[in-house]
Amino acid sequence: MTSTDTSHLRQAPAPAPGASRWSAVLAWLGLLAAAALLGSPRARAQDDAIIDPSQTAIDAFVRRKMREQRIPGLSLAVTINNELIFTKGYGQANIELHSPAVAESVYELASITKQFVATGILLLAQDGKLSIDEPVTRYLSDAPRGWENITLRHLLTHTSGLPDYDDAHQPLDPRRDYTENELVHLAGALPRTFTPGARWAYSNTAYVMLGVLIHRVSGKPYGDFLRERIFSRLHMGSTQLVTDTDVLSFRASGYRLQQGALKNQEWMSPTVCGTGDGGLVSTVVDMAKWDAAIQSGALLPPAAWQAVFTPVTLNSGKTFPYGFGWFIRDQEGKPYYEHSGHLQGYASHILRFPRQRVSVVVLANLAEADPWEIAHGVASLIRPDLKPPADHPIEDREPALTETLRQVLEGLRAGKVKTEAFSVEGRNAYNEAVLADYQARLAPLPPFGKFELVGRTEIGDQTEYHYWVQVGDARWLLEITLDTESGTVDRLQFNPL
Repeated sequence: MTSTDTSHLRQAPAPAPGASRWSAVLAWLGLLAAAALLGSPRARAQDDAIIDPSQTAIDAFVRRKMREQRIPGLSLAVTINNELIFTKGYGQANIELHSPAVAESVYELASITKQFVATGILLLAQDGKLSIDEPVTRYLSDAPRGWENITLRHLLTHTSGLPDYDDAHQPLDPRRDYTENELVHLAGALPRTFTPGARWAYSNTAYVMLGVLIHRVSGKPYGDFLRERIFSRLHMGSTQLVTDTDVLSFRASGYRLQQGALKNQEWMSPTVCGTGDGGLVSTVVDMAKWDAAIQSGALLPPAAWQAVFTPVTLNSGKTFPYGFGWFIRDQEGKPYYEHSGHLQGYASHILRFPRQRVSVVVLANLAEADPWEIAHGVASLIRPDLKPPADHPIEDREPALTETLRQVLEGLRAGKVKTEAFSVEGRNAYNEAVLADYQARLAPLPPFGKFELVGRTEIGDQTEYHYWVQVGDARWLLEITLDTESGTVDRLQFNPL
């Protein structure tokens, strides 16, 4: 698409699962009004007539990124002006069975689950059953001593000081089933890493506790509570707690890369899979309904939605761009909200530009996939003004740090970088297996040449750096986020431009 005009995106009857849909006639939060036309020759002819360069460009872009990232299967949804204008599946939902990915393919949402759990907490607050500024100990009677100054708001915004449950201090066995009481005890055994509100550090533990808290306060497991209060009301019929026993139509299998080879996802116990930090499954069609509900202000009063999308204020007075289950960004005066998820063979991303009323959802069945890149790329095809600004060289006032980061990259290539180089958050994402995959990917590359700093941004207690790195005749982009206080790596991405 080469302009911001979307008037040519006509409505058409909904096609069969897996086919693209240009503005399917959708009764939002209801049923597909055009379902009766499925499969009719006229409907197929109308759908074919809608195919234009914008769809072709999206298809070409998505398929190219899937090849680059080695993604087996992916599903995509695009909404404009609160209307679902495009859904499609690409590649394979299950490689062994040769099952194609379709719009209705069911994927694990991983950390996108957090925004639903956060909404569940706000629904309970709306019911008068809790206050997000009360201590956690008021609602979890078995919470350990020392949690008296941790509020629900701290848990919602990742400012509690609780490290991740799979930190080395007290590893979680992913193959073991845990009771909720055991999960609370496990979280209580973790040493707090900072005073609540002092810093921001992504904490899956916090959202596990919020899932438990929903059960304690409502009397219903958090998955049941969310189904009754959110999914049923929004007609999100394919969204539920992850399960390995229920039969789910169009379930996509998860995959991972291990030293460059594609492998099936590792098995995790149902209770570990189903915790509040990442325990839901869904489809891009259901997620489009969720986006429509947010855009229309459904479920919660305006003040509550405003709180969801307000950056958290730290004790220092600085803000960090995270609300309640959403990252809060700004791109040249265009605010947008987003969140990714990575877990057990799946990767996900939801991207919302509320003022432009453009949203993109990407669900993929590869743990190492980068759905962020795909979501933003698709958004920029819909509206070129949503394309992330181009990088350009800037003055490097920290040459010693740049050299250190070069050594980190060389260490990744040589397999000599240990997880201790990463922060608590970083260790969860860059464990020994992931570092081995990085080595396998980087080892064949030509020597790293010139490093050019093209971006430096302070975000709360983190600093994000972008470098152009010359790799033979090609230019790659190194994106690395450091914990400002410790200097350890929170996040690292290295991809060809």
